[in-house]
Amino acid sequence: MARKVKEATKCYPYNVSDVNLRDADSNMRLYRGMGTPWGAIKGFQETYDFTSRLGAAFCVATMHTMRIVIPDYDRLQTLLSDNWGRTMDYIWSPAAGQIEPFEDRFDIPPFLKNGQIRAAVYADKGDTMNMISGKIWYTTNDRFEKEIHRCDYDIAGPEACDLSLGGGCHFCYGLAGCPLNAMDPERIGNGDDYCVAIQETKRKYGKHPNTNENDEFDETHREWAVYGPAAAETRKKPWPKKPYPEFIDTGYFESPTGARWTAGELYQDNVNGFAIAYAYNAIDLYRSVFSAEEKKLWDLVTPSLFEACGKFEFVDFNTRKATRDWMNVPGDVEDGRVMGAWISLCFQSRNVDCTFKKFEEDETIIEGDLIQWDMLGMYPELNGLYKHIFNGNVKTLVGAQWTVDMEEDFENKKIRYIIHKVPIGARKQKPHLGIDNFEDAQN
Repeated sequence: MARKVKEATKCYPYNVSDVNLRDADSNMRLYRGMGTPWGAIKGFQETYDFTSRLGAAFCVATMHTMRIVIPDYDRLQTLLSDNWGRTMDYIWSPAAGQIEPFEDRFDIPPFLKNGQIRAAVYADKGDTMNMISGKIWYTTNDRFEKEIHRCDYDIAGPEACDLSLGGGCHFCYGLAGCPLNAMDPERIGNGDDYCVAIQETKRKYGKHPNTNENDEFDETHREWAVYGPAAAETRKKPWPKKPYPEFIDTGYFESPTGARWTAGELYQDNVNGFAIAYAYNAIDLYRSVFSAEEKKLWDLVTPSLFEACGKFEFVDFNTRKATRDWMNVPGDVEDGRVMGAWISLCFQSRNVDCTFKKFEEDETIIEGDLIQWDMLGMYPELNGLYKHIFNGNVKTLVGAQWTVDMEEDFENKKIRYIIHKVPIGARKQKPHLGIDNFEDAQN
């Protein structure tokens, strides 16, 4: 039976619905998700999950590329964490002017403005925004303990986990207003089913257990490896685990200070700062830290590795079939339109405006908003990396004779992915395709 709905005003200030309807019984907003050309409709949670996992998959390809370019783990992780740490130190320095608007939005009471809750609520909202469920278990002016019960980014490996600690803790330093001891004793990324982040002030708990005799980090005592034990005892396990954040059911997230975000606001915050920050850090290193040899190796490795990651996504026939069924692809459609539909879901899940410029058996062209897609122009390098992943995807989702090419239309601020058949390989003649030599096929 069709669900009864009634007209409703738009949730302030954002929502992802374009129908402005609520369920008549529960008063919950009916969110629009993603849709395919063949009528498959995906709801809000499914869309949100798709977005989070898309970002995680991008992190996987990026971090595995970094392992090749910088095989020394200590150096790689220190570079990544230091870069993120510098960024956070700048953003949360008093001169940046971020603290006061933050306190207003999070409803931080005056008597807590120098307490650890200021950092804890930010971390909690940030995790929730990324579909990382958990809770603040304990917080005082000198300590907070934050649990994480699900993390989509654990598949990226220890680089992502250590980066989250070693660089991300700097926003806690900035918000705390006093020196802290950051540690992460048990993390999903290191094989534990329960993850906990802890911050303790030095004014109460003294020297950090993982620093040198001067309570400083150095080449032996790495900031990104600040495991416990914490000074105060952590919560006893097992903890009740959440499969996903509560806002999926309730329609809003509420901070311990009472500040609220609608589900739509969280979604907008997520896609506007798309959760591939680990890839951003890698690109920052490429731009400013890599040697000429490392840049050359990155340029050589990324096309092959990102394309291989794309191929493996649908390499099993059962995975390919499940994906086609999920998109409601008709059985007789075996061409680039299938890949075009998949790319459209990637655009839609990130709330990027897109349209099909061509949707035919021989060629499919999908066009999207370039500014939304490459993070307001800050990281245009991501566009090509997507192209390599998509070019791998199409080889197993459709067929190895298909290729995904990319056009960046800077004048009209559009990006286009073209799915078509292009001869590839080193064979000198392809007469059945009207091409006499390999060189002609490349021009």
